[in-house]
Amino acid sequence: MKLVAIALSSTAAIACAVFLSSCETDGGLGTDPLRIEPSAVTLTNTAVVVFEALGGDAPYQWTVSDSTLGTIGGTGAVVNYNSTAQKGANIVQVKDANSWTASARVDQK
Repeated sequence: MKLVAIALSSTAAIACAVFLSSCETDGGLGTDPLRIEPSAVTLTNTAVVVFEALGGDAPYQWTVSDSTLGTIGGTGAVVNYNSTAQKGANIVQVKDANSWTASARVDQK
């Protein structure tokens, strides 16, 4: 937390400190930053991988960069990535209600 020296009444100083503390930890959005777990996966065979959106604000929208490599099954914070036998790199992306995005990489060898 950054300290800012301002001549204020004690009540105003407390409110200002709380506001600055909140902005420092969450960017003032009121939620944790959006991310995907796991953030990267390497597959050597066809598989189902469970991805979870953490942080951000529901509802979540999931997409893949190449549907010939795999598709998303399900909706919500937890979804399945269903890989195909194709080899290559796919990007799984989630977008939250605020249009923030997070990505994970799936390498299929």
